[in-house]
Amino acid sequence: MEKELKDFQKATVKHIVDIFKSKKQRRVLLSDEVGLGKTIVSKGVIQAVGELSDEYGIWDDNTYRVVYICSNANIVKQNTENLGIEDVMNIEESRLSMQHFIVAKKVKELIEAKKDKPSILIPLTPGTSFNLQTSAGNMNERALMFAILSHVKDFKEHTKALKNRLNIYEANNDNWENTIKKYENEVTEIEKVCTGYRENICKEVVTDDNYQEAKNLLLKAIEEKADYNTKNRAITQFRIIFCKISMKELNPDLVIMDEFQRFSSLLDLEGNSEEAMLTRTFFGKEDGPFILLVSATPYKPFTTLEELNENKIDTQYQDFNKLTDFLFDSREDITFQQVWHDYSKELCHISSNNLDVLIARKNIAEEAMYQAMSRTERYRNSAQDDTHLKISTGDIVSYCQMQEVIDECNKMSEGRFSVKTLPMEYAKSSPYLLSFMDKYKLKEKLVKAYVENPWNSNMQKQRLLLKTNDIYKYNDIPLCNAKLSKLSNILFDEKGEKHGEQLFWIPASHPYYKIPANNMFAKNHDFSKVLVFSAWEMVPRMIACMISYAVEQKSISRAFPSATYTNTKENSEKDALDKQQGEKAGTGRLRRESLELVTCSSDFLTDAYNPKTNLGQDIKEIRANIKENIKNTGRLTLVEQPTTAKFLLEAIRLLDSNAGEKILISEDGLDTLVNMAIGSPGICFYRLLGNKDLAQEAATKFCNNIFNRRYNAAVIDILYNKKSVQTYFKQVIDYCVMGNLQAVLDEFAYMIDERSNGERNVEMIQKRMIESFIDRNYQEIDTTESFGKEKKKKWRIRTHYAMPYGNIRMTNQATNRANDVRLAFNSPFRPFVLASTSVGQEGLDFHWYCRKIMHWNISSNPQDMEQREGRIDRYKSLFVRRNVAKFHPETYTWNEMFDLARTEAKDKGFCELVPYWSIPQDMLKSIAETDREYIESIVPLYPLSMDYDRYRHMKSVLRLYRLTMGQPRQEELLEFFKDMPAEDIDKLLFNLSPIKKKSNRNMKHSLNREELIEQLKELAAQKLPTYLANHMGAMCYEPSMIDSFSTICQHCHRPLTYQAFHSDEEMFNSIIKEIKDLGYDASLEVICGSCALETKEEAEFFDLPFTSEDDICEENAYHLFCFKTKSDKDYHQAITDMESLYDYQAVLAFLKGESYFEDSYDRYHSIMDEQDPIKRMTGIEINENDSNEE
Repeated sequence: MEKELKDFQKATVKHIVDIFKSKKQRRVLLSDEVGLGKTIVSKGVIQAVGELSDEYGIWDDNTYRVVYICSNANIVKQNTENLGIEDVMNIEESRLSMQHFIVAKKVKELIEAKKDKPSILIPLTPGTSFNLQTSAGNMNERALMFAILSHVKDFKEHTKALKNRLNIYEANNDNWENTIKKYENEVTEIEKVCTGYRENICKEVVTDDNYQEAKNLLLKAIEEKADYNTKNRAITQFRIIFCKISMKELNPDLVIMDEFQRFSSLLDLEGNSEEAMLTRTFFGKEDGPFILLVSATPYKPFTTLEELNENKIDTQYQDFNKLTDFLFDSREDITFQQVWHDYSKELCHISSNNLDVLIARKNIAEEAMYQAMSRTERYRNSAQDDTHLKISTGDIVSYCQMQEVIDECNKMSEGRFSVKTLPMEYAKSSPYLLSFMDKYKLKEKLVKAYVENPWNSNMQKQRLLLKTNDIYKYNDIPLCNAKLSKLSNILFDEKGEKHGEQLFWIPASHPYYKIPANNMFAKNHDFSKVLVFSAWEMVPRMIACMISYAVEQKSISRAFPSATYTNTKENSEKDALDKQQGEKAGTGRLRRESLELVTCSSDFLTDAYNPKTNLGQDIKEIRANIKENIKNTGRLTLVEQPTTAKFLLEAIRLLDSNAGEKILISEDGLDTLVNMAIGSPGICFYRLLGNKDLAQEAATKFCNNIFNRRYNAAVIDILYNKKSVQTYFKQVIDYCVMGNLQAVLDEFAYMIDERSNGERNVEMIQKRMIESFIDRNYQEIDTTESFGKEKKKKWRIRTHYAMPYGNIRMTNQATNRANDVRLAFNSPFRPFVLASTSVGQEGLDFHWYCRKIMHWNISSNPQDMEQREGRIDRYKSLFVRRNVAKFHPETYTWNEMFDLARTEAKDKGFCELVPYWSIPQDMLKSIAETDREYIESIVPLYPLSMDYDRYRHMKSVLRLYRLTMGQPRQEELLEFFKDMPAEDIDKLLFNLSPIKKKSNRNMKHSLNREELIEQLKELAAQKLPTYLANHMGAMCYEPSMIDSFSTICQHCHRPLTYQAFHSDEEMFNSIIKEIKDLGYDASLEVICGSCALETKEEAEFFDLPFTSEDDICEENAYHLFCFKTKSDKDYHQAITDMESLYDYQAVLAFLKGESYFEDSYDRYHSIMDEQDPIKRMTGIEINENDSNEE
């Protein structure tokens, strides 16, 4: 679904495209803060660049090509659908050496489809596209290589040998032949539409600088019995050649590099590596593509002294210089290094005495940066920190036992065991380390030592490994880790009163009716999913296993004390049915008629309950009204008989048929129909989607995924104290009613497609909802039975309530699984905990149903904390929706609630960051303090740990580190700012936000005359920067001819003509509009010379820019400029000729508070030198006494 750009995003798109249109800058950095929709802004830039006129060369080849480069396939899958281009290349075909073919194939398809102005989005990932190393590539690459090289003159006589040598990895012969045939055929098909494609590529190959060397190597491999390395080198050389050809054939109009700091080596255009060579081909041309770099953290923002001393490299300082060198590489009018040097020099000598000078230098540097960068930051959301942690006996025992094992290994190996002490971070991060430390070298060493000399340990009290018997019997397993206990308390409540394990979905942010206060959903009204970040790969696996097991243990063992982990022995009625129907124990409680009933769509029951008209009522009242209305149909006859699913299905059929037949139903059956009308899955999905087939499919998958799981069925049994398979459907329906299922689904649908009901894509909504119902996962772990025993299988733990996200080594299958998990986490349904390493730290959204983030380990860099929190502090995130719903509980739809909240925010002067991203404290005052919701940042710190000092230091650095941007030895520089007043710090912070610059102008520069005089004093003290003073401006204009223009006098309506090189009326009017937008009263009229002289006689304030009135010709055209500040009684009036645009540019720059401006000929002027025109035009001047004092 296309999201409409908000005002700050539109301002950013305009700023970026204006930079491109200036033709001075083809490289721009978009660096909006984490979570502010940089992908949506990128989409706006894509659209705006595609609409540029022919002079920018976008449609030279009749196809608009956008290359999208990002760090991994997960981000590609998430973002490409949001970039606004339908034709997206398959990421699995992203090998760079093949792109010449892939693009040609796509162009062929577009030509055949006869699309008008077709656009192509080409995703590339540096790991597979740019990094060639010394690899011969995959089978597809080499088969395509054969399809081209076999037609090159030097290889035509060696096609058979060439085919054999290119099969370097000796793939199955049939597969190799079929792959070659596939590409031969596809190239032939391309030739039918794109004539000369193969011939052109062959020419590109043989004219490449490295062709002779590559040819000789490959011929040597063909003619002789060459070794593997020779063949590999030959194929690698040709891969590089084909990569360069692909770079050329891609011919992108716009390149977007998303989260580019992950592959910033691509910015190195000077290196000698293959990567640098390829990027020079891509980026190094003066007339190359427009390049949009996208990253909230475009360079390492902060280098600690510890890192500096350890690595001997100031990474932040190097990264900043490398980035600015790349951005400003082609600029002749800006020497950015000099500008930054001047600013840095003042910053390093900061004191209260030179603050004005420093601010002036900062403003100059800011203006230079703004010509290539854009960054908007949110209004600070109030966040709650939680660092409280209680250490347990289990923590101590776990650490001591692991250390004893290490000591034992050292003793048995007589000191040859290379590890002496257990890393403390391991002990603080995970219990049962030997169960979860897979792929850690320490565990490998311990396994080897154990196999050689099994150590003695009391297996009943040990805390090294999970016990097989405990898991099998659903015994309560001690958590033995304070951080894990903290997480468990957040989810399940320390007192055990909230029972978060009994939730199957996140409670609705805007429930449609009131439920009893003691209901589990009411107790958990502020419940949130939790996102966990850890530095250690074992932690996500451990959390997923321990939390998911705890959920099963709390439900299954309580409902069925004799049940085991492997699905045996629940209750006799259920077991008998399972045995009779061949089902596994504990699964499929909803089956046959009961599943059909819960998922059925009924027009009568859908109409029986209207959520909007019943909004805010008590559920008892709603049930009573619906029941009465059904009775009033006059078609029911109450009877005494059991309520079965089959019985109710027949009743619903008759109610929907309007046949007039009498319907026999029991009192209990009628109550069930009432509940179905309010919250049955089938009815709720039907009410939402309006399509019975879509609704039934979604409801069936929903029920199978949630209510046919044995651990969830056990929860229903506990809540309703019933274990009957025959009546299970009634408890399910009641659970859905108490869980406000309709409100939950409506809120989820709004997040998928925020348009109004009639405009929504219901197929897309249904598809996205179904994608959320993912299957449980499994993690294999060592237990007491399997550790150190090759023949013993590891135990498989089900993970569902909590899941790990991704890993460092992402295969295609793992990438798809990670994407499924991300979609499920961004839904109201389980998993409720997502644990990740740095893999999930950048570029991904996890905010739809999560407002709590847990930093398992404190990151070494402060920016990592912001990056992590940016995963959940995003557009319409959970905490935003919850608060907006509390502003307007009487409003039904989400669109109406946000519209009302936006109106209130606008009245308070906020841009559209509010309320969609941020809700300032000023607006939260209307909500009771106990009901307000925030982003919660949980940083569990062990008592007396050094982590306390590290965290306190990091928080202080987070507050100030932006002041040290692009400076060496940042941590030392921060000392200068610690005691600086907040208002001075604000003056030193860079503002690169288009919307905030505009807002600041509107608020700041609507000054009275006295304030403007003070502003003029301040600006007149600032010299033009050296790099601008030396800039000569444009020198390549063609000679212009003087032309005649016709107009009329706006006072006496006399026809007038005037002569000029060109008419700038649009620019004049634009300047006047900007002056008025700043809050001043200004107007511009065209008048004749006669009216000009009359105006002089009538006006109290009048300034003539000519030496005498004799210079005015009565029949000529002039401009009459009228200006008034908010404190002036009368207008100041000035007359100028029709070409004096320069004077108006000077006035506008002054009123904006800018110390210099650029004229129409690309020349720069300081306000210091332009005080005369400002005086003439506005009457504002510095009097001599003030000047002498200065």
